[in-house]
Amino acid sequence: MYHSLTVYSGFWWIRSLFFTTGHQATFPHIQWSAAFIGLEGTQIAGESFTGHMLPGLLVGWNTFSCAIISSLALPLLLLAPFSMFLLIPRMRPVQNTHHQSNGSGGGGGLFGSALYDSLERGESLLLDHPEETHAALANLAIKFLVIKGFKVFCCMLAAAVLRRHLMVWKIFAPKFIFEAVGFLVALLVLAATLLLMRRVYNALATSFIKLKVS
Repeated sequence: MYHSLTVYSGFWWIRSLFFTTGHQATFPHIQWSAAFIGLEGTQIAGESFTGHMLPGLLVGWNTFSCAIISSLALPLLLLAPFSMFLLIPRMRPVQNTHHQSNGSGGGGGLFGSALYDSLERGESLLLDHPEETHAALANLAIKFLVIKGFKVFCCMLAAAVLRRHLMVWKIFAPKFIFEAVGFLVALLVLAATLLLMRRVYNALATSFIKLKVS
């Protein structure tokens, strides 16, 4: 439940950040000035391949930066609580003795009773539980993509139902295009983030095991 509410609230915070930065899900509101940031007066912004690709990447980064940053920061939803439990002991949850007596562990739901026995170790606790950690990351990614996919589905449904509307190509179709492209960008960045996170985790777990053995 904790991760579901966190992902859901984070998703709507990201959506509000998109609009507070002056963006709108319409083509006239694309901030084309981002294509010339750092390139004006240089030889890069010419007729070469780089001169066309780099401005496009800058516009894409400016438009879909919310989806990119949220995908990159998604693993922090798993790491941050353990860091906070280490730095601020008062934030550590109290184990439910009734659940523990029934053998179901505490309210965390990630590692069961082990979560409450070693909270003072912080995020290093994750290194002793590789399967649970990978499962928790996959669970976060699935919830994040389901929420974004549901938003794309709603926009697609609205564009289909209102396909004969006078403003379909001004409002509803661009909204669907923006959401679909944002979903694809988030999917690619999230896949790369999970692969990088898995590689870093395996390297840290190997070093951690060597330190424990020595």
